[in-house]
Amino acid sequence: AIVAAPKLIRSFRSRATAQSVDQQIAAAWRRASAAVTAAGVPLRPSDTPLEVAASTARHFPVVTRPMTSLADVVTEATYRAGGSTGFDTAGAYGASAVNDCRNWAKQIDRATTESLDWGDRFRRYLTSWR
Repeated sequence: AIVAAPKLIRSFRSRATAQSVDQQIAAAWRRASAAVTAAGVPLRPSDTPLEVAASTARHFPVVTRPMTSLADVVTEATYRAGGSTGFDTAGAYGASAVNDCRNWAKQIDRATTESLDWGDRFRRYLTSWR
């Protein structure tokens, strides 16, 4: 029960909260940033999303593509005049930008978790609540 508790809590939290598009994009960014930090990528709080993607490319190149794509969406949603309006609309291939962000964050999280030794993986599993 103790080992299953973190997964159950994460599952409950993700289903229990209805989030806006901005919140979903921010949650994906937090997940990806936390993952690359766990993998040893040095990040500063003042880094922009594109600077984080560049640092990730230098220190953990396996996730360069999804991190850069996610950083592009976060930057666009933050700074464009319309904000994240339309980011939840399905595009030509059936996926929305919000879904893409969630998928990229999962890819980054999975790749960084697989790069950790079993002790760090287990510690991260027990302490990561998102």
